[in-house]
This record gives sequence, C-alpha cells and structure tokens, in this order.
Amino acid sequence: MENKIEIARSFSFKLSLPNYQNADFFCSQKKECLESEAGEASKALYEFCRNEVIRDVNEYKKQLKPTKVVRSKYAEVKKEQEETSAKIDAADGILGEQKLKE
Repeated sequence: MENKIEIARSFSFKLSLPNYQNADFFCSQKKECLESEAGEASKALYEFCRNEVIRDVNEYKKQLKPTKVVRSKYAEVKKEQEETSAKIDAADGILGEQKLKE
C-alpha cells in the first residue's frame, strides 16, 4: 500500500504602487495525495494558486486605471499653472523695471 502525503503550494505577488506603497496578493492550497501522484498534484496546485493571484492582480489593476488618468490630468493642470505663474512673474518683472525707470 502506497503512502499518502500532503502537498502544499503557494504563490505570492507584490505590486508596486505610487507613493512607495505595495499591494500584496497571496494564495496557498494543500492537498492530500498518494506519493506517486505528488508531482502532478504539486504542479496543479501551483498553477491554481498562480492563476488565482494573477486574476486578482489584473482585477486590482483595472480599479487603478482611473487614478492614472486623474494623475496625468493633474500633471497637465499643474504644468499649465506653472507656465501661467512664470508668465505672471515675467510680466511683474517687466512692470517692476518700468516703475524703477520712472
């Protein structure tokens, strides 16, 4: 009679986010099987865990996409504000020089 063993496999993924934050994803599964089935069981458990984690990561990334649009729009607005401020500063400088000459 063949011995039964327990196989445990896991998969984890760390997603880097803006502002030095991370999102961690993890899946762990175990199965009792015959020693002769250990290789196949291990591979199946690994693939299951990997697929679960990757699916969750992709779903999470879909939720983040709107914030990327907001960030890029924020960057555009900020750039416009900086350009406007530079023009105002330049105009103030010219007016200041004119007042000094008067």
